Amino acid sequence: MVLAPRSAVLPKVGLVLADRLGARFRAGFVLYTGEQALPFGDRLKALPMASLWTLDSAA
Repeated sequence: MVLAPRSAVLPKVGLVLADRLGARFRAGFVLYTGEQALPFGDRLKALPMASLWTLDSAA
């Protein structure tokens, strides 16, 4: 099995959702094991799993 690089997959997932929802799409978030919030497309952001239980205005 060949897996696509994460950087190639995440934006496509967000774009599919945005296309299907049209104007109803507000934002998309994925959780990952890293330590910083990372934008990866228009209204798409990868957030550390720790964001679920901590408050950080930078996220």
